[in-house]
Amino acid sequence: IICGLTQFTNKNHIAFAALEAVCFQTREILDAMNKDCGIPLSQLQVDGGMTNNKILMQLQADILCIPVVKPSMPETTALGAAMAAGAAEGVGVWSLHPDDFTAVTCERFEPQINPEESEYRYTRWKKAVKKSMGWEMSEPQGNSETSIFCSLPLGFFIMSSLLMLIGAKYISG
Repeated sequence: IICGLTQFTNKNHIAFAALEAVCFQTREILDAMNKDCGIPLSQLQVDGGMTNNKILMQLQADILCIPVVKPSMPETTALGAAMAAGAAEGVGVWSLHPDDFTAVTCERFEPQINPEESEYRYTRWKKAVKKSMGWEMSEPQGNSETSIFCSLPLGFFIMSSLLMLIGAKYISG
């Protein structure tokens, strides 16, 4: 649901709201993880195609109030799978020695808004999500008015079939 649109809203506002929603959902997950284990994150390490969007990464750092660290190669999950396969027993085409990974370059996004502003925006988003739930009302099952009218087509079919059968018997003699 997109709410709060005015005549001045443009596609940039909608795109930014979509990015913001991704960040707020990430924060919601991290808050739940922190609640379960009690250990807050000091930084978020990210990978995947969406990490190529620098606006998204900065927004994520702002909303989480922690640094976001992105490796220079965004698809590290695929690289990790390839490395594990290459380091398998008998294959040995890849070394997984920790010293081999010291030259990995990363881009770091530091929070640029204060925690109060971040909390205010997150609270407003949660309030909007809560208000958007339960707005769709479905018709109750067994409504007597609709159930009677639903049976009319079948009734017409049966009556017309019966009349045609009687008419055919009458004509045939």
